[in-house]
Amino acid sequence: MTVEAQQVSPDGDEQMTSWALACLARTGDGPVPAPPTHDRLSHLAQAFRLGEDGHRLVALFYGLWRGGGQVAPVSAAMARRAVGGAAPHLRGVLVHWQILSEAAVAPGAPLALVLDETIGDWLGGGDPIPPRWHDRIGTRDAPEPLPGWPVEDLATRAADGLDRAGAPVAIRLSGAPGTGRRSLAAAVAEKLGTRPIFADLAGLDPVESRALVHVVERAARLSLRPPCWIGDEAVHIPEGQPRFALHFVVTRQSSGGPVPAGAIVHGCDCGPLSMSDRRHAWSALVPGFSDWPEPERERLLHLKPATVGEIARVAAAGPASPDAAMATLRADQASRLDPVISPRLGRLGWDDLILPDPLTRGLTRLSDEIAMAPGLWQQPAMERLYPQGRGVFALFSGPPGTGKTMAAQVVANAMGLDLYVVDSGAVVSKYVGETAQNLQSVFAQAQADAAVLFFDEAEGLFGKRTETRDAHARYLNADTNVLLQAVESYAGACILATNRRDNLDPAFLRRLRHVLDFPRPDTGLRERMWLALCAELSPATAASLAPQCTRLAQILEFTGAQIKNALRTAVIEARRDGREGLARADLLAGAEHELQKEGRALTKAEAARLEVRDDG
Repeated sequence: MTVEAQQVSPDGDEQMTSWALACLARTGDGPVPAPPTHDRLSHLAQAFRLGEDGHRLVALFYGLWRGGGQVAPVSAAMARRAVGGAAPHLRGVLVHWQILSEAAVAPGAPLALVLDETIGDWLGGGDPIPPRWHDRIGTRDAPEPLPGWPVEDLATRAADGLDRAGAPVAIRLSGAPGTGRRSLAAAVAEKLGTRPIFADLAGLDPVESRALVHVVERAARLSLRPPCWIGDEAVHIPEGQPRFALHFVVTRQSSGGPVPAGAIVHGCDCGPLSMSDRRHAWSALVPGFSDWPEPERERLLHLKPATVGEIARVAAAGPASPDAAMATLRADQASRLDPVISPRLGRLGWDDLILPDPLTRGLTRLSDEIAMAPGLWQQPAMERLYPQGRGVFALFSGPPGTGKTMAAQVVANAMGLDLYVVDSGAVVSKYVGETAQNLQSVFAQAQADAAVLFFDEAEGLFGKRTETRDAHARYLNADTNVLLQAVESYAGACILATNRRDNLDPAFLRRLRHVLDFPRPDTGLRERMWLALCAELSPATAASLAPQCTRLAQILEFTGAQIKNALRTAVIEARRDGREGLARADLLAGAEHELQKEGRALTKAEAARLEVRDDG
């Protein structure tokens, strides 16, 4: 990124070099001729309040810089003599703003002064930002404001504050990344007749932050553009001079952040887009969106409440259809997920679930509630009576392999939502307070992306609080209390899975909307699983394998996961023999493979019972 400066003429550079050489060669105390006229040089002297002496000093070193080092190094004393004297404090001002820098020439010799390379480039018509900072500092065009953006209000408040003078004015735009904070800053600045310099402070150490702030402060004076500070950490930013008493601050939180010292702050929370603003953004940014079938447009709008930034990135990919737009949006969101979250996409449907009828009805009820939740809380009575706990939390409890994860996928897929599987172990931190912070970050991402959260082995996160006997226990309990508050305020869908329901904190259980038990499948369910999987994986031989499937279901008390794994092994066995269809031996090989993972093999009695004659 680059920052274009005020358009001033760089004419007179050759004359400037001749003038500078003549100044160094002068003898006596006669008057020094004025330097050649140079718009940018005059602007620089005015912006930093250098006066006539400072103007001549910078002109001297700029002329020498343009001349390509035609003379020996110039010390401060030599420079003052060449321009007929200059106030001693000017050297400190020029070095502080890195217009000039000091360089050692030889041991014991006076320090030489040289013009900063970036300042030299800028005086010659270039960019006021050093190349090393181009990935963090730049400008952007102001987009067409969305109807719901308070551009007029913020511009009026900023203008009123600037008219009163005194302290600088800061417009703080808070919200999650992608919510249009930078675009709103650009739109407000355009309303005020300027463009901000965006400076990304995120992830910099204190030394780098100070260096970047210094560069932006200098560039702001040179280009007469207000800075826009981007980051969440407090950074010391001086008040600045009246030339750019306006600042913008882009941050996540509604307080703190890199706000200039002594600034009068006007805040604006950039929350999720309203439906009308989202529709407007899609129509304005994505060519052809208005021509897509209305049901597909509405599905995209409702299933994926995208931010302005996400819609802009989808537009950059040039999607030709709603499906392409949805795929791009999903990929974009997945690329920015916290490492503890894994998006789980699939095409599993209700027909793939083979569960007891009461459990299936419970899952359907859960799915319906998740689908109805957004509209439910728009009803005044519901909104008033249930101010907290609007999220849909469900517990899937049961032994491993009984279909908890698969059921979560089906529930999410039924509504076209993504399933975000959370690594519960990675969320838990040994440091006090970090577990709750990690969980709040996970909730925020899932809610922003309208995804269904799934915590496996949830007892590690939502376990029972301990008796308060020592400081460590008190800290752990404090973490649990924060988790409870996060659950209470989360408005999305979340599924917890556990093999040990009794280990969950009762306070969490009370906040659950649905508690569903996943038992080990009985003989009838096991038979349906064997038959259904064989029919899909080997339709040509499925009928002949039915008797064997029945026997396997009767003799081996496998879970659903074990049956799926056994069929996977069977398919591999068939492919190894060059066959497409499954045979009875393949099913037996798959079953034996699963038993081996349990540390046992088929007993002779089991093997004999599994012997099925071809005639049944």
